[in-house]
Amino acid sequence: MYRLEAEAGEAVAVEKERDGYRIRGRAAERAAALINVETTEGLMVLRQRLSRLGVGKMLERAGAKAGDMIIVGEVEFRWEVEKR
Repeated sequence: MYRLEAEAGEAVAVEKERDGYRIRGRAAERAAALINVETTEGLMVLRQRLSRLGVGKMLERAGAKAGDMIIVGEVEFRWEVEKR
């Protein structure tokens, strides 16, 4: 499990599961719940928010590859490698 302190007292964690990678943490789960990921733009906004929380680097360290399933709260999507 990989953890990152997002804000004071607020951790984000990435856990490998059978079906993919689960992202836990109040900020990540709240963003997933509030953003409409049914649209391309909404999914882009969620990915940007997760990136700002350091989730992309955490997923890389955990071994995630492009196309792996990412689960945040009730939201599931395929991971795309961040372009640098």
